[in-house]
Amino acid sequence: MAATPEQPATTTPRRKAGRHRGEGQWAVGHHTPLNGNEQFKKDDDGLNVRTRIETIYSKRGFDSIDPNDLRGRMRWWGLYTQRKPGIDGGKTAVLEPEELDDKYFMLRVRIDGG
Repeated sequence: MAATPEQPATTTPRRKAGRHRGEGQWAVGHHTPLNGNEQFKKDDDGLNVRTRIETIYSKRGFDSIDPNDLRGRMRWWGLYTQRKPGIDGGKTAVLEPEELDDKYFMLRVRIDGG
């Protein structure tokens, strides 16, 4: 449609040209972690904790377990700490994780279709 003096030509707004912000897409070269959880995964492979469990934590006891392993990497293996006795479910949102942890573990086993 041709523009007339009464009707100016319509133009579509254009996006401002600028640098593309990385969105964590490794395939296009963005290898920087975007948040703390991704940094945690980049620091050490979750499967490496098994060796530490067998060689260090099993001999030195519960207090020797690194908190990052206890509340992070061990969960990738299905190992979770049990909740201390006497703490009801309503308090879990207000207490710190170390206040909830008992020195006993629970193993969650996933069975497909089970």
